[in-house]
Parts: sequence; C-alpha cells; structure tokens
Amino acid sequence: MVTYHRSHTATIFYQEKPYFTGDKIKVMFYRDCELNPELACYLLTVMRKAFQNFAWGQSSFNENILKNMEIRLPVDSNDNIDYTYITTFIQAQEKLSIKNVIDWKDKIINTSKKCI
Repeated sequence: MVTYHRSHTATIFYQEKPYFTGDKIKVMFYRDCELNPELACYLLTVMRKAFQNFAWGQSSFNENILKNMEIRLPVDSNDNIDYTYITTFIQAQEKLSIKNVIDWKDKIINTSKKCI
C-alpha cells in the first residue's frame, strides 16, 4: 500500500500493514502483484522523481493527475516489468549502504584509537 498526503506536502510512503487514516490521505494499491519492501522502495523512488515538480499545497496534485502520470519501470526482453531486476537492484543498494555505514564506523573507531 502506498499512501500520499495531498493537502500540504504531497508526501508518499509505503505502509506494509493496513491502518486507519484521515480524509486527506489517499491510499494507492499496486495492481500487478503484491508489494514487498524492495518493490515499494523502487516504486516510491520513481514516483517521487515523477512528482518532484509538484509544489507544497499545489492543487494540481490530485487523484486525476496521479491516475494519468506516466512512470517508467525497467522491462525484460518480453516488455514485462522486470521485478527480478528491481528486487536485485534495491538489495544491492541496501548492501552498499550497510557497507558504507560499517566503513564510516570503522573509521571513527580507528580515529578514536589514535587519540587514546
């Protein structure tokens, strides 16, 4: 489930489990398959990129506009959405992020050791 708050910030996010929401929140569901965290992360990224031209409080960010927005996704050789690529890409990005955090933490530890 992807939700967006349309009245002020045009914020979109992934919510894994259903929840109660207010009247200014719209819930979008992905029709082709069940969302998982990796697919949701990828979709949110391309959606945020597509919606970046909408300003705070802009009235044109509405349901009709959203229904007609074109969002491009990677496709396989048969022109089907390439879910394997999407999942692998996000998993690789997560691993790189974890590696960067570990490298940063190791650098802090080594710097601290030099000071002691």
